[in-house]
Amino acid sequence: MTPRPALRIAVLGGSVAGCAMALAAHRAGASVVVAERSTHRLQERGYGIAMPPTTIGALAESGFLDPAMPNHPVTQRIWIVRNPRSTGAEQVLWHQPSPVALCNWAILWQTLRAAITEVDYRAGTRVTDIETIDDGCAAIVYGNSVTEQFDLVIGADGYRSTVRPAVVPGTAPQPVDYVLWRGTYPESAVPQPVPELENAYVTVVFPHGQAVFYLIPDGRGGRNLNWALYAYPPTPVSAARFEPDGTDPEHTGFVERLAAESLPPRWAELIAATRTVAIHPIFDLTTTQYTRGPFVLAGDAGALARPHTASGAVKALDDARCFQEALGATSSPTAALAFYDRQRCPAGNRLTLLGRRIGRDQIETPPHWSDMNAATMHAFTQHTLDGTTHYLYTDTSVSEV
Repeated sequence: MTPRPALRIAVLGGSVAGCAMALAAHRAGASVVVAERSTHRLQERGYGIAMPPTTIGALAESGFLDPAMPNHPVTQRIWIVRNPRSTGAEQVLWHQPSPVALCNWAILWQTLRAAITEVDYRAGTRVTDIETIDDGCAAIVYGNSVTEQFDLVIGADGYRSTVRPAVVPGTAPQPVDYVLWRGTYPESAVPQPVPELENAYVTVVFPHGQAVFYLIPDGRGGRNLNWALYAYPPTPVSAARFEPDGTDPEHTGFVERLAAESLPPRWAELIAATRTVAIHPIFDLTTTQYTRGPFVLAGDAGALARPHTASGAVKALDDARCFQEALGATSSPTAALAFYDRQRCPAGNRLTLLGRRIGRDQIETPPHWSDMNAATMHAFTQHTLDGTTHYLYTDTSVSEV
């Protein structure tokens, strides 16, 4: 039997999703090219992410992650609200069991990037168009009008994906009215010790918003404080205005004032101590398919979930593991893509719907937080989950404050 020629695969996007898909394709025997439009060092995007400890173990066992990749394990999530009856005081609502591993996005990216040294990774490469060729293959067009042919083209190029319209024409991510502010800085610059963060991540809630605080490895043996704050901005936010990690004096000043007014003082101080604040518009999207012809979606190019789910990296890595399994299970690329689509499209949509419910219940139409306690928070969470499961809520049993 004549062996099947190695597939030639292009991956658009060289971030976490792109590197993971490139690794999966390479390990399945394909010849891979990664086209990454950015020329700056992606490892500078050192914000925090969360991952299930079991997923880290499975990814390490399957060769996608270095078992030694640093993370900060915690066992619970502490929900806090500013006490309206006492200036500056805070009220603990719930010690929610939530065992997760807190990681640094930059370290995860570096781990994946180091694993694809044999892949043709092209930084500073701008793809301007993609098209299907008569023989069922695909072509990508670069900014200088050079065309290159591939058997498959994977869109791992984020929420503004170039590949998505070829898979699901007429769809686009839907903007959300509230936005996400983020900041991170060395633990040594924290104004005062925050002992809760040694074994927990903390969510401080306020009317129509919340701020999440946690520690992450810095990649040099130390740790960084990381925070993320969801709230409605003072004026509408354009995605283009804050690309890729935008800062703006008006919105940066606003979030500092909002924190001072809405959070207990010690948590507001953590935000005020931040030197650079990034602002991200929020989008979400469900989709009807992940593959069409020679085109494939992965990560945020597919179904797109709000960051409340803390699952962007996990979803991208799960996409990659499934893609490798699909390529290895059959000699037919068509059958492999059908398997991948059946597995990953529904999973992505479920995550999107959960993100919408979290946004609805915690930001858009939240309860009167100061009236909540451990029992009511447990019931509230069960309502949000609506029968689904998610690693942030692995155990929602009532834990006394």
